[in-house]
Amino acid sequence: MPRIHDIIKMTPDGLILSVKAKPATAKERAVRLVDIGDGAMALEVSVPACAHDGKANKALCERLAKLFGVSKTRVLLKSGAKARLKVFLIDGDPAVLAMKLSELLERVSTRLTHS
Repeated sequence: MPRIHDIIKMTPDGLILSVKAKPATAKERAVRLVDIGDGAMALEVSVPACAHDGKANKALCERLAKLFGVSKTRVLLKSGAKARLKVFLIDGDPAVLAMKLSELLERVSTRLTHS
């Protein structure tokens, strides 16, 4: 089973997070870990915004901020502005942010197991 360290890199500034965007979904779905090839993993995040004029990127930043409990200004798109695979920096205490991600994925895993 993948671990959160497969999708993040802890830095002094926060977490570098690999994200697979799912724009233009009917609703926001639970986040999940997905295989993106060659054994690499990413956090799949859906947003209802379309991938036009940066709307999906803005919505992804807002959704990640909400998931991590930080302000929108602390979520920075580092690469992948026009791609489905993106890299974000979540600014903050990396240990706290990694714990929040771990708890989030545990809740999602528990929901899937009990469905």
